Amino acid sequence: MAHQDGDPSTRPGGSGETQGRAEPTGHARAAHAPREPPPVASLDLDDVRVIVPAHGAGIEIEILRTGDRYAVQSSFSYPLSPTMGQNLLAVRPWSNGESAWQPAISRESGAVVVTAEGASYRLERRIRVEGRRITVTDRITNKTAAVLGLAITHSLMSAGQPAHVRLNGLDPGDPSSPTPSAGQFPENPTVFVALPRSGVGLLVEDDALRLQSAASTSGNQASLTTQMLGIPRGERHDMRWALYPTGPDYFELVQEVRRDWKVNFTVQGSCDFFDVRTLGTPEGREAVRRLLERKRMDLFALTPWFEYYNYWGLDRPKYSALMLKAMDFLRGIAPQAKFLACVATNLTPVPLSFFGDTIPPGYPIGRQNGGQYGQPASTRMSHRIDNSVWRDSVIRAPSGQVLLDAWHVQHYNHPPALNLMVYPTVHNHRQAQALDQFHFLLDEVGFDGLYIDQFSMAYNCLANGATDRYTYDRWDDRTVTLDAAGNVTAQFADLALLTAPARRSWLDLLLASDKIAVCNTCAAVSHLQRLPVLRFMETHGYEPLAGAAPYQWRMAKGQLGSPIGLSSNYRELTWPGAEAWNRTVIAGLRFGLLSYYSWTDFPAAGPFGGEYGPVNHMFPFTPRELHEGWVLGEERLITCVSGDFRWPHSREPRVLQFDRVGRPRAAEADVQPEGDGYRIRIRLNDWWEIAVAE
Repeated sequence: MAHQDGDPSTRPGGSGETQGRAEPTGHARAAHAPREPPPVASLDLDDVRVIVPAHGAGIEIEILRTGDRYAVQSSFSYPLSPTMGQNLLAVRPWSNGESAWQPAISRESGAVVVTAEGASYRLERRIRVEGRRITVTDRITNKTAAVLGLAITHSLMSAGQPAHVRLNGLDPGDPSSPTPSAGQFPENPTVFVALPRSGVGLLVEDDALRLQSAASTSGNQASLTTQMLGIPRGERHDMRWALYPTGPDYFELVQEVRRDWKVNFTVQGSCDFFDVRTLGTPEGREAVRRLLERKRMDLFALTPWFEYYNYWGLDRPKYSALMLKAMDFLRGIAPQAKFLACVATNLTPVPLSFFGDTIPPGYPIGRQNGGQYGQPASTRMSHRIDNSVWRDSVIRAPSGQVLLDAWHVQHYNHPPALNLMVYPTVHNHRQAQALDQFHFLLDEVGFDGLYIDQFSMAYNCLANGATDRYTYDRWDDRTVTLDAAGNVTAQFADLALLTAPARRSWLDLLLASDKIAVCNTCAAVSHLQRLPVLRFMETHGYEPLAGAAPYQWRMAKGQLGSPIGLSSNYRELTWPGAEAWNRTVIAGLRFGLLSYYSWTDFPAAGPFGGEYGPVNHMFPFTPRELHEGWVLGEERLITCVSGDFRWPHSREPRVLQFDRVGRPRAAEADVQPEGDGYRIRIRLNDWWEIAVAE
């Protein structure tokens, strides 16, 4: 093995690494080793060699075809005053850490096993080659009689300055990309480091690290860190993650993960929200007929919402009659249509009379009066809830007070009301309420499925306030806060983790009944990742007409699940018309995503006019490959950038091209047979036009 006898200064982390690389936080500088010992264990993966060196028990990766080298280093905190210490699995020796921390390396059943032990925990790491990836399981056992808190970092480094780095799918050098915060990107728990001819991705798979981690980069390394992991006394936690050697394109990592996670199921569409009350007049019905002649819709998410928001003033019989009449009318125009009832995950209204005389004078209700989302109830209001069926289902602040939604209440007039902020667990009242609602909607009204809002419970994070992400009256056995010395200062529950079994039961119910589930927010836990459920993230809050190519960082959250973005509500755009809305579709394609509508009904003519051509030809779509600017499925190829594309199907494709407002135009395309498929050459006004080959 040539790398054994080479100059150690050329290895990742060696004395000759790129100038300016920051040392990992809290670690002592390594002692210089003039000659590194041979590796104790190695694994082979096609043209990749995986080495666990004797001098630190970290992980080294050599790409044999290019000679490129990468290294992975892990740090595990331990309590130490005034600043927590760090035990390492590194690629070179370190002088800090607990004196008892002496990693040992062995082989066992096709795996490299690393064991190490400190005063408060024991680590057993198993490294395996599985297919095209390297899997790592870190089993951490709490040896203490108290809750153990840990800060853990996994860092991926290249030998030399990387050509590309991605954090959670985003380019950290793009000024539009946010600085990742703890728990902000569980939907895309990856970092990626690439040299000019190769790359390596690090993927987190266990739920705790997915939900808690923050990504960062410095010099030639990218890291994922949690400072929130807790393990009950005497128990253990398996931290699962994987390494993917790839080429230099981040989207190669996306393809590999999507295959391993088995998420390339068929995406149905297109979908939009539809208020059935627009059908109440002849003029409204005629406008809908004209719209649906131009705009193909297969999935209709029908409002008013059910028992929430603008449902107020209805009851179940009135709601059922209203929906059945609308479905009958819409099927006459769109026979293929499927109808979804709109329901909420974490909000349920109660009339103010529920609180009796416990609402204090001046308590703000309504956004116009200063009412907030996540507003603490008064002590007496909280006591009233505690004496109701909702006591086991409401989100509570660190103070113990129940949190309420006093913002989304503009429709609650007769009678006035507030929203309880709630969450489901397998046996609580919110779960019982949800199952009763679903039975009525699916079995009695006859909906084809559900649109479920705010489903993941992970769409916020601590840095952004996160009033609906955590509850502080119970512990999920994994989520804590630590002080500077590494001691646990609080134990609480991440609702994305706590509610996963209950929310899984919702989706199992729908899928077992051959019903459709469309959910706002992408999968954030492995428990729900592979289910064939249509999930998107909201993507408003940017200017799609700005720049050479539109950029909305939230799109990266959809790359490892159903690849859908909810395009901006065109009425909220600076230029509320077809051109701006078409660019929101292009913003999705920039991240390899398809687009669903969001209350989209721009006119056919005039300065805001255009057509729905690209999205009319976007679905169904069974993903094969996602790329920057284009996607390939079993049914079609969709691109907003020029290029030569391989069509891997025996059927000859036809190419449709659409201008910057979605109207069809003459296609600038050449299709030629190539092997058992075709080569398609498409020329576009890049990032303004879209072509579809089908």
